[in-house]
Amino acid sequence: VRNPLARIGLPQTTHNVNLYRHGWESPPANFASGTVLAVMLTRWFSLLLSALTVFFAFHLARRVFPQHETLPYLAAALVAFNPMALFINASVNNDNLVMMLDTAALLALSGADFGSDNTFQVVKRSLLLGALLGLAALTKVSGLVLWPIAALGVTWSVAHGAGDVRPKAKRLFMCGALIAGAALLVSGWWFWRNFQLYGECLGTETMVAVAGARVPLITLEQLN
Repeated sequence: VRNPLARIGLPQTTHNVNLYRHGWESPPANFASGTVLAVMLTRWFSLLLSALTVFFAFHLARRVFPQHETLPYLAAALVAFNPMALFINASVNNDNLVMMLDTAALLALSGADFGSDNTFQVVKRSLLLGALLGLAALTKVSGLVLWPIAALGVTWSVAHGAGDVRPKAKRLFMCGALIAGAALLVSGWWFWRNFQLYGECLGTETMVAVAGARVPLITLEQLN
């Protein structure tokens, strides 16, 4: 049931942010069915994704800072107990999936030696990273933010590997082609569909036309 008192969409909203409300005073006989069941299952799925995000964050911190035993636990706690994260983790939205995919992609990026002489491992890790990047972009436009970060990470990994400059350039080209190919194979069809339907790949202008622009516009000070 749509909540007629909801103030969703207003920047100054401080209360009553529930766009929909339960349509009963007490649980009906068909409580676990229909839309209610679908929402309950999706919220549990969101919690599962959030738990995986915490898990990946723990291992990411342990991989980046192997000499600090307590820092991975601190990183996991910061992710798990952030108040806004708790709110989002228990709701039905696509943020939980993109957070999990982005963290998994960072973990895959940090643990891969793209300058290795083991071509099979490099190919496997490149395809895995590309698939994660594609899934993140397919989940939410903000998933594209990780693409240039991944490009920098792969370039750094290849540049700091053993060997001469020319073999490194070939390895970098191979990794880039595999990662970009896998990412576009997963998500490229969606951008093409947006272009065919709306005349833009990301669909952001169409979303603003439907949902409305933020009034007043957000400032740089608010972003900071």
